[in-house]
Amino acid sequence: QARVNFNGFDYSDAPLFGGGIADQDFRDRKETVFSARGDYAISPDTALFLRGEVNERDYDLVPPAAGLLRDSSGYKVEVGADFDIRGVARGAIGVGFIQQDYDSAALQTIDGLAFDGVLEWFPTPLTTVTFTGSRGVQDAAIAGSGGYVSANLGGHVDHELRRNLILSASLNWGEDEYSGLDRTDQRIGANVSATYFMNRNVGARIGFSHVDQDSSGLAGNQDYSRNIVAFSIVLRP
Repeated sequence: QARVNFNGFDYSDAPLFGGGIADQDFRDRKETVFSARGDYAISPDTALFLRGEVNERDYDLVPPAAGLLRDSSGYKVEVGADFDIRGVARGAIGVGFIQQDYDSAALQTIDGLAFDGVLEWFPTPLTTVTFTGSRGVQDAAIAGSGGYVSANLGGHVDHELRRNLILSASLNWGEDEYSGLDRTDQRIGANVSATYFMNRNVGARIGFSHVDQDSSGLAGNQDYSRNIVAFSIVLRP
């Protein structure tokens, strides 16, 4: 398999409390990602894979219009397995190495462990438990840092209480470690919801989510908590 992804980002300026505008044009960029993957099936239910990707991140503003040259290029290589234990579990897990190299000598190269994984477990015919995990490099939106390593872990449970009523709950943890700055952001979040399907295609969902972020280090940002109550209409084919 081979693919090419192109992404464009155009940020609007942000109004500041107390008046004024925070110019966000320095974040506008274009990103191109080339990826390839090869699989080798060792059984009808299990396959080993090797996948890799190369990216180019080009910012619209460069010095002297921007304070810092943020263009970069990077790659990621992972090995892993796809598996399906019928009626018990299925998933895909990959582990490897990631590196992002910045054009500016003022920004440090970021490298280290990379992983991506999804595991679905079926403890009963009515219950699905999903575990997710990832670790990669993201571009930073603050001065003095080109990017950060973002690690995320999550667990999600769906239970079919009735044929048309599904109860869900999730717990998520994340950590962003900034390169070139003494700053680490940690997040923990939880979500509960109930989805009622009026027919096979249309449903209504009500849910509550809570997120806490703790930012530590000399360059740490403000800590915050966020609570959201949401009502949604769900459509499915």
